[in-house]
Amino acid sequence: MSGEPGGGRARPSLVERLRGPHRHPPDPLPLGWRVFFYSAGVILLLIGIAGLALPGLQGILTIVLALALISMASETMYWLLRRGFRRWPRGWKRMERIRRKVYRKLGAAGGGRARKKGPWEL
Repeated sequence: MSGEPGGGRARPSLVERLRGPHRHPPDPLPLGWRVFFYSAGVILLLIGIAGLALPGLQGILTIVLALALISMASETMYWLLRRGFRRWPRGWKRMERIRRKVYRKLGAAGGGRARKKGPWEL
């Protein structure tokens, strides 16, 4: 028995706890695209928050779209969003399909090489 609390095991990081049994991370995007998606997501998030109070703006829809854009730039946000969509698997599959299309287009435009689909992909 070691003298360290927790039996000597290091506590897993937030991303490791969110992943659960799924160990495949999303493909990383080039830095320029990540900055673009993160910036656009933050702007849409602010618009969505304003849309919650203002009539005529779809606040919830805009916030979900903003989180989807931020998840393109951040692996942690990807896993948080995945966990949030557990109750709506069809919605998550649709979001993943759109995400793969965006990655394919950005990979082709950014000089990325084509990659085989893994067994976890639809």
